[in-house]
Amino acid sequence: FSPFLSFPLTDARKSGFLAPSAGVTASTSPQGVTTLTSFDATVPYYFNIAPNMDATLGVRTMSARGLQLQGEFRYLFGWGEGSISSEIMASDQQTDEARGAVALKHFSLSPNQRWRTDLAFNWVSDREYFEDLGTSLTTTSQTFLEQSGSLGYSGDHFYLLTRAQRFQTVDSRLPGTSRPYER
Repeated sequence: FSPFLSFPLTDARKSGFLAPSAGVTASTSPQGVTTLTSFDATVPYYFNIAPNMDATLGVRTMSARGLQLQGEFRYLFGWGEGSISSEIMASDQQTDEARGAVALKHFSLSPNQRWRTDLAFNWVSDREYFEDLGTSLTTTSQTFLEQSGSLGYSGDHFYLLTRAQRFQTVDSRLPGTSRPYER
């Protein structure tokens, strides 16, 4: 509990609360008057599950929208590594809808290092998700989310790759001709 802080003195990881983040959103009227419109705070908790696995769970509260739960699980095994993260807001106070996001990343290499798999799956519930709930310029300026899977084999004198790939368009202003192809 604050002001008491605990941290490991070695390289060992330790479960516990991480530094919270807070911010405000402001809007300016046509007359030049700036008003604070929303307070935003996130409190994350880190779980040291095992030497090769960890997780972070967070609660984010936005005064203008409501409560959002966030989670991320990371793993590292001899056969692969990856992460799964998600965010869910059961009811956005401004849209009256449930909103969420999911991201999965996985990479694996066979024991003989000939076979390789890559998975990337990113999804958001609506096209305005990042604009309304994003916390950085990098996040809010995303236009596409990749959803792909590939399987590769490396022979002595050749490499074979099979891939399926598509994108979720999250910028509704883009015309159909500017959207990427599925393959």
